Amino acid sequence: MSFKVLYKILGIVILSIIILGVLKGTTVMPNEKDNGFNRNWKSNEGLELERSMKFDEPLSTIAGISKNTIFLAGDNATAILLIDKKSFKRKDTLMIQFHPDPTKIVPFSIRIDTPYYFVQFVNLRAYLYGKFPNENIKLKEKAELPFTKSIQIDSSKVILRMFNQKGTGQDFAILDLESMEVKRDTDYVKMYDKTAGMSTDGSFTFDKETKRIFFVEYFRNKFYCMDTSISLQYIGKTIDTVATSRIELKSMEKNDTTIKLVSAAARLQVNKDCFAGEGLLYILSGMRASNETIKDFNSHFVIDYYDQKDGKYLGTVKIPKMEDRKYKSIYVKDGRLYVLYENEFRSYLLPQIKN
Repeated sequence: MSFKVLYKILGIVILSIIILGVLKGTTVMPNEKDNGFNRNWKSNEGLELERSMKFDEPLSTIAGISKNTIFLAGDNATAILLIDKKSFKRKDTLMIQFHPDPTKIVPFSIRIDTPYYFVQFVNLRAYLYGKFPNENIKLKEKAELPFTKSIQIDSSKVILRMFNQKGTGQDFAILDLESMEVKRDTDYVKMYDKTAGMSTDGSFTFDKETKRIFFVEYFRNKFYCMDTSISLQYIGKTIDTVATSRIELKSMEKNDTTIKLVSAAARLQVNKDCFAGEGLLYILSGMRASNETIKDFNSHFVIDYYDQKDGKYLGTVKIPKMEDRKYKSIYVKDGRLYVLYENEFRSYLLPQIKN
């Protein structure tokens, strides 16, 4: 290699480093600035770790927790790992005799409320449900507009967020699994742009004891409380200050016959995950508070919790981020916060919370 070529390569490398330095110095990341709110910390040092276990399987969600058993699910919706709740030892693997097309089962949502097993396959527009082990397992398909989110509320009803007839927005709806009848209701999430409901995307969670359904938006500081007839009870706000969603979509040709809508720019996820249980709504936040250092925020997940009755903010707890293990799922049961990381499952003791 000649010195002339070598100098050119060295010049390109130096220029690239300078450009990256300028971009880093002039670009303000969302959580590097003051976001204008404070948290009420219930545990300054983080929650007390109670138990932990490691595993090799690619598990992705806590599907349910009963009196004695924890149910963990992964990429395969028909194989569930059973963990003893007290000892954190493996008990068994639940295998459901159902063999869907492996290219079409993602994404799906799964919930176990013993002895019932529920799976909603978004791409198939289908629902697998019944009692286990392998007793009266049913698969039903609904030839209607696709849904984007779903949550099971009892043995025969599912709450959906699905596209309207024009495909311009999304409605909340109730699906009866026996009759496959869909009952729609007014969409409480107001649209501010032409994103077919994607700008107000979020996640469902349901508290079986209080019979309250929550839909928590990903990109704004809003959540919606409904009863089991999807009647709106109130609209709540998370404590952060992100009141608008700056989401733009663009079309991308997937093949000769399909056009896929994708985000035109990076999206700031305000609320990353949620869980409703024991009268509280827990939300894993993506926003740093003013009374939180950048170092602490980067090394911990923060979970804000709210009173289900009126949406009032009550406090915040934090759990450690694992450098080599991604966060997957949370679940609250019997005064404990259960956290699923990549290849590790943990339980933390929650502080006494009055609500």
